[in-house]
Amino acid sequence: TYLNLSLNSLTGPIPEQLGQLSSLTHVDFFQNLLSGPIPSSISNCTSLISLDFSLNNDVVGSIPPSLGRLTALDILRLHNLPNLMGTIPPELGNLTNLRYMYLGQNDLIGSIPPELGKLSKLLDLYLMMNRLDGAIPAELGRLHSLETLNIFQNHLNGSLPKEIGNLTNLQYLDAQNNQLSGELPREIGDMQSLEVLNLFSNKFIGQVPVEITKIHNLSSFIVRSNNLSGNILAELGNMT
Repeated sequence: TYLNLSLNSLTGPIPEQLGQLSSLTHVDFFQNLLSGPIPSSISNCTSLISLDFSLNNDVVGSIPPSLGRLTALDILRLHNLPNLMGTIPPELGNLTNLRYMYLGQNDLIGSIPPELGKLSKLLDLYLMMNRLDGAIPAELGRLHSLETLNIFQNHLNGSLPKEIGNLTNLQYLDAQNNQLSGELPREIGDMQSLEVLNLFSNKFIGQVPVEITKIHNLSSFIVRSNNLSGNILAELGNMT
């Protein structure tokens, strides 16, 4: 059953009674004027494949941990909710059929749960423009299907984990405007599908690893405003 009320001017809270519609497969409230919290009762709709509450400026509260019970979910869109606060529930790591997770442009805090590394079917992970901190979990290196990792404009710190090199299907990595530090891992060179690598405005040090020049699909490599040193790699001339 589809419930698509997107692109309207609906107001008021998201009704708790949604949880009684157990046959729902798609719920879309994208771009309305809804307010109040995301009801935890939505987790009773265990047939849900797609859930979208994005672009509702007055939705408040946090992401219900009970959403982790929606194990059939393929698409989770909770982005552009400027009053959505709190942490990313580790229970979202139970959504093992999920391919698309959009949690960007909210007011989320805390660290990226390592449990997200269990989402083996995930293609897109959007966590940008929040207030997330802590290190990038090494467990994200288990997301072998991942094509897009967008974590820019947070407060992430620590090094870029060497396990990032396991993401051999990743095409787009944007980690600009964080507080990442340390040396760039040589394992970046294993990401042979990578087309865009944006590490602008972090605190990386040391030399650019020569292995980066082996990424033949790389069309955009941005490391402006870091603390990198050493010579410019001659091998950069081999990049096409």
